[in-house]
Amino acid sequence: MQNTNEERIKQAVELLIDKNTDISKIFAKDGLLKQLTKNLFERALEAEMEDHLGYKK
Repeated sequence: MQNTNEERIKQAVELLIDKNTDISKIFAKDGLLKQLTKNLFERALEAEMEDHLGYKK
């Protein structure tokens, strides 16, 4: 599974590079990094609540 995740990350990076993405937009105030972090925390909190409650909210 680790290799699959590493490959997906490499593919995502290559996609950003291939599209000539402006790197400054990734790190901007409301850029991709912030959006990814927000989504990651939301999913983690959802999973934690499901585990705590024992069912999906």
